[in-house]
Amino acid sequence: MEETFFSSFITSLHSYNNKIIVGLDDGTIRTDEFSFTAHEKEFDTLESVDIPEKVNDFFIVDSGSFHQQFVSCNDKSINVNKVRPNISCIDIIENNYTKESLSYRAECTSSLKNMHNYNIESLSYSNDYFISTDYLRINLWNIHNLSHSYNLLDCKPKKLEEMEYVITKGLLMNDSFSYGTSNGEVFINDLRIKSTNQNKIVIPKSEDLYEEILRMIHDYLIIENNLIIRDMNTVYFYDLRMNDCFNRIIFDGLSIDYIEKHFKTNSFGNFKLSTDKHNFFSGGGEGILYKIDNQYNLFSIDLKSEESLELVCNNNNDLFCSIGKSLMKIDDSYFKEVKKNI
Repeated sequence: MEETFFSSFITSLHSYNNKIIVGLDDGTIRTDEFSFTAHEKEFDTLESVDIPEKVNDFFIVDSGSFHQQFVSCNDKSINVNKVRPNISCIDIIENNYTKESLSYRAECTSSLKNMHNYNIESLSYSNDYFISTDYLRINLWNIHNLSHSYNLLDCKPKKLEEMEYVITKGLLMNDSFSYGTSNGEVFINDLRIKSTNQNKIVIPKSEDLYEEILRMIHDYLIIENNLIIRDMNTVYFYDLRMNDCFNRIIFDGLSIDYIEKHFKTNSFGNFKLSTDKHNFFSGGGEGILYKIDNQYNLFSIDLKSEESLELVCNNNNDLFCSIGKSLMKIDDSYFKEVKKNI
């Protein structure tokens, strides 16, 4: 197992062009080739509070040129940075450089502030458009015209005490957008028809004392006609053609002490899902990494950590995960079977 340590906590993890890219809580975005400051600490004059520089999420736009465009967010701002090699275009074309001598420079080309009243949870990009999602709103942007946005969803009630849920993730895919909630629901909408709720999937309820925490949507994937949902302790597999949950895999890695701690502190985890088209991967409490194969058998690795393993990312069939300040490349041979699907 290969392990890389960073100076700050890893807060977001993505792959692009066969490279792993990390966002850190000190506001920087790092690859194996370069790093740059995407966000700096700010002061919110309206709320009289500091806005931390932590990178909540980011994506990369292929410019078709010699530069890459990074779009990232902290709690309140969306920044666009253009990163390019610090050499001339002629040298790049004629290959007059070595990888060791190559340096990069980053330029912030747009900074969108105060576009969300609540903390921005996620960004999702598709075909020149992206959505930014906070607890109660989802905005749609054109990557080529950031002067304004279109509000796709505003679920803020007239009275906050009437609020039934918060949004935990937004996803934009071609002509549809979707979002998950703290109520264990995923709403899928076709933008060609309307932006209001059209298809609603609800994960099953239980009589568990901590059901309110356990069924909150942490992450989900839409693959063809299938919806894969991760809540606190379970992965659900849905057939969208029939809105039918045809399988569920329950993890065993969350202790009662762990759940009670999150319940009392209101510090919810954010367990991500990843896939290599054959297997699904997700983390758990206390350093557990899970794999579900295409026969729905469950495997796990215990990474011997007291911290939650929340971020996972597949890059060209290589699996990466992070705990705290550590990024690990996982060898598939370390997985041990936990539960066989019958």
